[in-house]
Amino acid sequence: MLGLIALTFLAVLSVLAVVNSNNSFYLRFNDIVNGNDGSVVYRFNVSFRVMKQMLLDTHYFGVGFGNLNTDTIHNAYAGFGLVDVISNSFMYALAEGGWLMIFLLTVFFLSLILPVRPEEKILKYALLFFIVSYQIAGGYFTNPVNWIVYGIIANPYLLRHSRSPNPVPAENLPAVGVQSTGTLELKS
Repeated sequence: MLGLIALTFLAVLSVLAVVNSNNSFYLRFNDIVNGNDGSVVYRFNVSFRVMKQMLLDTHYFGVGFGNLNTDTIHNAYAGFGLVDVISNSFMYALAEGGWLMIFLLTVFFLSLILPVRPEEKILKYALLFFIVSYQIAGGYFTNPVNWIVYGIIANPYLLRHSRSPNPVPAENLPAVGVQSTGTLELKS
């Protein structure tokens, strides 16, 4: 208990020291919280405004896959604040794909979430939260890190005790030839 009190006291002192030192990290964090950071404003506010206008203009069908990077689209939506691209992979995908992309993303995430077994929930839901947060903050669907993490989430054999590609118990297999349970047994 004494250690917990000491740690809390040390944490409070550390936070006060950072706040009073005008550290650049603290100043940036303060700008983000107050809505004064240009990068965050563009990443969320401007990107959302541009995506919303694109969906309204196309009756929610989107501008078409690959069209967001064209000069025509850049010029048409420069008045809404579009500088280069939408810096949020979900808003980017929705702006290009509209209703179809909403459907595809829903099917994709349901196919990741529904097969998760109870013993995998903590790891796989944490990874899913991480990768979705990462993509909202500025990752794109073309980033290989996203697909590595999505692959780990979708992997049905990740946390199994048996690494056998055939999860059927040995008693349900035909009684012909050598039977394997997928585990190595050492006999002394």
